[in-house]
Amino acid sequence: MRRRAMLAVLLALCLGACSPAATGSAHGGAAATGSPSRSASAVPFGVVGDSLTAGTKPLAGSGQTGVPSWLHGAEGAPLELSGGWALPGATTAQMLAGLQRVDADVLVVLAGTNDLQLAVPWETVRDNLLAIVATAGVPRVVLSTVPPLDRFPAHREQYNRRLRALADEQHWRLVDPWTAVQSDGAWVPGTTIDGVHPTAQVADRAGRAIRAVVLDAAGR
Repeated sequence: MRRRAMLAVLLALCLGACSPAATGSAHGGAAATGSPSRSASAVPFGVVGDSLTAGTKPLAGSGQTGVPSWLHGAEGAPLELSGGWALPGATTAQMLAGLQRVDADVLVVLAGTNDLQLAVPWETVRDNLLAIVATAGVPRVVLSTVPPLDRFPAHREQYNRRLRALADEQHWRLVDPWTAVQSDGAWVPGTTIDGVHPTAQVADRAGRAIRAVVLDAAGR
């Protein structure tokens, strides 16, 4: 609990320094971390994303509540969150602009829901994703599909197909933690709080799936 409290203070300070204007998006929550001290057996991992990653008010200090984060299902020894950047409403361009090098063994990127809602061309998103990974400088990358999107289910399906192709091309790990809660790109009833974000139970389940892939990528 002491570590979580210290992390929340650091996140709030960082948010005040690097929060982008992200109007027109349904995402809420934020996160950006420093590099805490770690044990020799720890697996440090970094994150890049929007509120699906940033999550709840205690983590973000953003003043917005009730948005679950997959991190709550993923964290726990030996995994240690060591750095990265995530902010509510962030597009991949804003993630790239805010990100610095990340001290981690594995980088988790979950990005694109806001790009889809703003109709950002895939070619631009692809370039941003490649630049995000290059900027982070982490040797192992886990790329997550984006969750269902009730407003644009067909666009979500096409986007995830492109993410799979990009992961294959770049030799990144791909994780799809949403298979049980989507139907043709939309949320299964009872699994979302607003058509964009998962319920807390679904977010935790997604976090556990992402955790397993991160540990595997790290050789654990």
